[in-house]
Amino acid sequence: MGENMEVLSPEETRQMLHELHVHQIEMEMQNEELRRAQGELEASRVRYFDLSKKSEGEEICIEARILAVADVVEAMASPRPYRPGLGIDAALNEIEKNRGTHYDRTGADACSRLFREKGFKLEGA
Repeated sequence: MGENMEVLSPEETRQMLHELHVHQIEMEMQNEELRRAQGELEASRVRYFDLSKKSEGEEICIEARILAVADVVEAMASPRPYRPGLGIDAALNEIEKNRGTHYDRTGADACSRLFREKGFKLEGA
């Protein structure tokens, strides 16, 4: 054996094997949690792509499409506990750039007009 290696007593060996077994169980639990999270992520991805195929909103009511645009603008423009607000211009640029692909055209255009032409201000942004 090497110079710095100790021979373990039977009790130390049992303790080490026990700790390794506990660690193995913890790893298996984490792997199971990761598999569950991966399944949820995959299900969300499928739902997202199913909805993205409806980008013109043919099966999504107009109220929901408008609310989705408003939610993005509010979320981007307003401060969050983990970051400052990005500002209304960044939010409007996002919906204008991706109108018709990520966001409903009519909702994005109406939101943009509301802020840029009508002077609407978002409280707290």
